[in-house]
Order: sequence, then structure tokens, then C-alpha cells
Amino acid sequence: MESTQEQPTTSQPKTTVESAVDSIEGEEVETKVETNVEEKKEEEKEEEEVLLDGPEEDGILGIDFGTSKVTVSIIYRSNEYPAIVRNDISDLSTTNVISFNGRERLIGENAVARVIAAPNATIVGVSSLLGVGEAGVKEALPAIDCGVDESGNVVLKIPYAGATSTFTPTQIAAMIFKRIQAYVKESEKKEILSCVLSYPPALTSEQVKELHTAAAIAGYNVLAAVPDYLCLSACWLIKHPLEEVEQEGVPATPEAKEGETPEETPATPEKEKVNKKVVFVNIGSTFTSVTLTTFEPQTISESQSDDLRFGGQDVDQRIFDFACKSIIAKGKADPSQNNRNRSRLLKASTKTKLLLSTTDRATVTLTTPDEDIVVPLTVAEMETACASEKVALKQFLVSFKKKIESEGAIDAVEVVGGGARVPFALKLIGEVFECKTSHTLDSSSSVSIGAALLGASKYTSYEVSKKLKAPSVGEVDGEAVVGDVSELVALEEEMVVRDTEVRQLGLTINELESLLFSLKDNLNDPKFKDFVEEEKKEDFASLVRKVEFWLEDQEGDEDVTLSEFEEKKKTLLTEGEALQPKLFERRQEIAKEKAKNEAEAAMKSALAGLASSSKKKDKEPKSNKQKLAAAEEKKKSGNSHFVNLDYPSAVQRYTQGLEYLLKMYDTPADLKPEVDALKLSFYLNLAMCFLKAGSSQRAIDNATSALEIDSENIKGLFRRAQAYVKKKEYALAQKDLNKALKIKPNDKALLTWSKKVNAIIAKQVEKEKKLYSKMFK
Repeated sequence: MESTQEQPTTSQPKTTVESAVDSIEGEEVETKVETNVEEKKEEEKEEEEVLLDGPEEDGILGIDFGTSKVTVSIIYRSNEYPAIVRNDISDLSTTNVISFNGRERLIGENAVARVIAAPNATIVGVSSLLGVGEAGVKEALPAIDCGVDESGNVVLKIPYAGATSTFTPTQIAAMIFKRIQAYVKESEKKEILSCVLSYPPALTSEQVKELHTAAAIAGYNVLAAVPDYLCLSACWLIKHPLEEVEQEGVPATPEAKEGETPEETPATPEKEKVNKKVVFVNIGSTFTSVTLTTFEPQTISESQSDDLRFGGQDVDQRIFDFACKSIIAKGKADPSQNNRNRSRLLKASTKTKLLLSTTDRATVTLTTPDEDIVVPLTVAEMETACASEKVALKQFLVSFKKKIESEGAIDAVEVVGGGARVPFALKLIGEVFECKTSHTLDSSSSVSIGAALLGASKYTSYEVSKKLKAPSVGEVDGEAVVGDVSELVALEEEMVVRDTEVRQLGLTINELESLLFSLKDNLNDPKFKDFVEEEKKEDFASLVRKVEFWLEDQEGDEDVTLSEFEEKKKTLLTEGEALQPKLFERRQEIAKEKAKNEAEAAMKSALAGLASSSKKKDKEPKSNKQKLAAAEEKKKSGNSHFVNLDYPSAVQRYTQGLEYLLKMYDTPADLKPEVDALKLSFYLNLAMCFLKAGSSQRAIDNATSALEIDSENIKGLFRRAQAYVKKKEYALAQKDLNKALKIKPNDKALLTWSKKVNAIIAKQVEKEKKLYSKMFK
């Protein structure tokens, strides 16, 4: 019988023992092998100790610091899967934009509107500025003055807090990191600083170092920085676990004693590892990466990756160019020559790109104060407009396929990223790799989730380490990588304190506005009739009006202080109570009753939570009717939070309900009216919440979505007009108010706001006339 102890035919790394046997002859072999075995045991022991060690705090963050968005997830020791951390407006990601407005730093959606209004103080795509040098920064941000400091660092010169301040791109990135940290603290009710950073493979080691330094300035404990394809691989493996399969064992032949015939012992089943090879195509905002990853049960064994300078933003730009040509052909002004129209059309182009992933034709709509300019666009026309990008993408994919031909058959092609739904890109990927593409990973969150998984997999104290054995993502010596950043940390903390003061001022102003509104409402509310003293009613109304006028006069005054507003509020309450003591007494009774009801509701909720803690979580609704019912429940919950002025929680519930409806594909005709009515309600409620929270652009976006369902909806037109006024876009506000008044001409609120907007526009026109008259004297 032939020997069953065959040597493997494939090339494999030699073990410590095998290496010793090959390099030493004779009697020395045994001693050397024993020594190496002992050394190996010590190494394994040390490795086990490293695995058991880990961050002292329970919780590891995965941070995907992308070009256009930043996404954060968190995993705890007992969790099997990370959860996404929502930001202050309940979004899953935060827009990578920061703007300096007087003494305040606006980050995320609040900064987006200032890309047009204050381009010299607004930074877009912060991560793309790291390590690109002065020329790269100037190209990306032409409106911002930049230069090089005495240390040779590129610096951006920004108007901030009454002076011109200089910040490096790394400091700007640290500001985003710091704000993300605040979102985590608010969400988790504690500070969590241990994290794993992901980065695109196109980044150089110097750029990765700057990303790490930015995180360190913000106070994070960076456990590792890993390429995003490893994060995707970790996320995929957890979602698609591989199992070892039993194979028929090979009979063993024991050594026979003298005079006996050897006999085969029964075969022992052996377990064979099942490998899978998966290609990941990640189409981001500015880069596309393609990776081949080989998986074994619980293990990412190896990966190889390439990248291409192509992303979703390139498609947006081609749609924008197409729309510009069409608009010019209609005899209209070129939108690219007007900053506001350029921004609006780019945003509309992005929206159209998403629509064309679900339908053959759509429209690009440019909204101006005078009219809506509509440009029809088909999938075929979009593909023609992107001809050069299509050629480059095909060459890139074909080249990568040739590179991996020797690796054998591919089991799956997973497509992710913000540009993952572009029709011609999907078609090309399927044709090149000759298989159907899959979309099992969430494009917006999978990199962040994978980063958290990789971090947790290093420590046996984390449950997920039983399911995932990640490739080496060893701990980073932070001080060795970033050096001393103590001065920059102190400077960031100073700015955080200033931000807090400015936000507190905003909250106090909102409280004063709400107080004025409720006091005016009380005077005319029949429920309070018995508590209002008629003889002093006019004096009281005069007091309220006086404070209102004072409040209007302070608008735009950057020198006004928090104490001035607090003093004005105190005066209003003191003098108001002296004029209407019964009214204020009744208001206090209502406030106490409300607080009592809220406390009782909170207790009931807590008890209900305890009672159901041992039960399994509700399953995700699957059928359309289940999703509709779940959305209704979220709406009720959101309404409850809204009534209690808890706008962030209301936004979260409304958003969750809307997500259920948006996942209702192929909605039956009999359910469509009900679904559309509920969508309309969510968009209108979200618009109101964002108005209350001071996020004007988000209010506009949601009101616009509502008007796409019902173009003559009064609430949608009114709320969008209010948001336009907040953004000082008075012509657009006037346009919406005029349309609403045609539908409902006697509405008091519409008439009041229309009069207010017309007065502002008239004042602006008069101001311009005076300015021009002086110029031509």
C-alpha cells in the first residue's frame, strides 16, 4: 500500500519547526527543534495575552471618514453586531462639511447651505485635503485663501471669531472627529474613545498618518487604521458565515508488531475548510476600488486591491453638464455661472442619478425664484454623457480580472458604495466578471461596521471574536505615529467651549421666541379667558410686542451676549407676572401637570422595558402590510415626542417610519394612496422638526419631498417658505407663499408671512437703489 503521508504540492509558509529541520543537520536537530517549540509556545502565550487585553472601556467605534460622509458604528463586548450611531438630526451619516460663521463652527448639514453663502469660510470634502499639498488644497477650495506656515504645513486662512485664523487640513479633520465624538456621547450616554479608522487604499501612508493625527487631536484612542476593503470583507463574512464540511476520512495504517499483518483502522471523518473568493467593487464618491478576498470559516485569509479615480460625483457632474446644455438651449441663463443655481442643479443631478437606478427616465429640475426649469433625462442619455468614464471603468475592471485569473473561480461579486446603483456601472461589472452582482451590504454603513468588527475581533472579551478571526490589524503606538499634539488638543477644547456658548445662546433665543409665541397665544385662547385680567390685557400685549421688537433688532448682531437674552427673558417673566398673575399661575399649574404626566409615562416605559427585556426583539417587518403598520406606529411615537418638544427623538421616529415605506418595493395599487399619504405626513412633520431645530436646508429638502407627492400642499409650501426666509432666500420664499395664497387666499398665517417677506424684499430693493445712486453720482 502506498504511503498516505503525502507532502502538500502547493507552496506554503514553513513552520518554525520545519525551518529548523531544513537548516540544521545531525544531532543538533533535536535540540534546536525543542528550543523552537518552546519559543513558539511563548509566542502563542504572549499572543493570547494580547487578545485578552483590550480597551479598558467597553465599546469600540468603527469610523468611516469618507470624502462626502462620515459614518460611525459601535460594538460592545456582548454584541454580535455593531450598531450605527446617529447624529444630532438622527441621520446615519454626517456630511463632511464644516463652515465658520462668526464665533460658531457649523458641521454637517448645518454647514451645507454656506457652501454658496460663505465659500471663503466653508470646507467641503475634508478628508480629501489631507496630505495633498498647497496646490491640491487650492484646486479643491479655490475660494479659500491658503498658504504655508513657518513649519512648512499647508494652512487655510479662515474668518473666525472676528479675526483671520489659520488651520491645517489635519486640524479641520480633527474638528469633524470631535463633533462625531459628541454624537457618540449623546447617543450612548458616555464617552467612548477607542476606535478603528478605515481609509481608502488610494491614500498614501502620509495621508493615513494625518488622518490618525486628526483623530488623536480630537482625543480618540486609535487601535488601528485599516483599508476599507478589509472592513467590507469583515462585514461580508459576518453576514455570510462559512462552515467547515465533513469529508470521508482516510483509513489509518498502524505499525504492525513482529509476525502480525497490519490492519486498517476505521476511517475517522475529517473537517475540510471551505474557501470562497469574493470580488468587492466599492464605488465611492470620488474613488472606485476593486478587491479580491479569499475567505475561510471565520477568517479573512488574504486580499488584493486596486483603485480608480472614478466615483458617484463624476456621474453627478456629467448629468449636471447635460442639464446645463439643455437649459442654455432653451434660451435660459447658464446655471454654471451662478453659484446658487450651480449648487441647486448639482443637488438635483445627484437626485436624478438615484432615480435613474429604479426607472428608465427621470427629470433634472432647477428651481429658481422665477420658475422651475425641467430637463428630461433617460438612462441611455446618462450613459452617453458618461462615455469616457464608462471606457475608463471597463479598462480598470478588465485589467483587474486579468491580474486575478490565476486565483481560480470567483464565487460572488459584491457591489457597494454611494455610486453602486449607476446602471452602466452595474452592467459593466456583471459583463466583465461574467456573473450576477449582489448587494447584500449596506452602502452607507458597511465600511464603518466592518471597522468596528475588526477592532472587536482582536479581543476575546468581545463576543464577535468567536465568529471572526481578522487578519493582523495590530495596535498602533499613537505617540510614535502622531507625536506631541497637546497644544492642538488644547486649542480644539477652547473652540468646543466657544461652540457650546454659541449653541446655548441659540437655545436661549429659541426659548424666548417660544415664550413670546405662547404668551401671545394665551391672550386669545378661550381656555385662558378666565385667567386674563381685561383691564391690563393691552399693557401685557404691549410688553410682549416690545420684547419681540428687541429680539428682531438683535438678529445678526454678533456682539450680543447670552446674559443679555437671559436678562430680557427674566424681565418679560417678572413684568408679565405682575400684569397677569392669574395667567402665570395657571401656566405653572399646566407645567407641573405636564411634568407629572411625563414622569409617569417614563416610569411605565421603564417597567415595560424591564418586562420585555427577556423577550426577543421584534422582527423586522417583511410584508408590505407589516411595514405600513410599523410606519404608523413610528408616526404615533414621533408625534408624542414632537408634542413634548423632543425634536431629535421625533426626527428619529419619523425617519425610521419613512425608511419602512421606502423599502416597500412594487407597492400594490390598492395600498399606494395610503402609502403616499403616510409619506406626505412624514415629510411634512420632518420639515417642521428641522425648522424647530434650526436646520433650514433639511426643512427645505423634506418640504420639497412632500411637494413632489402633492404639489399644492399648503403646509409643504408654507414650511418651505419659512425655511427659505431663515436662509435669507426671500425670492424663493415669496414664490412659495404666492402659490399657497392662490390656493388658500384668506389664510391669516400665509398673509402675515407674505407681508413680512414683501417688506424685506422692498427694503432690499430700496437699499440697492441708494447704493447705485451713490456709485453714479
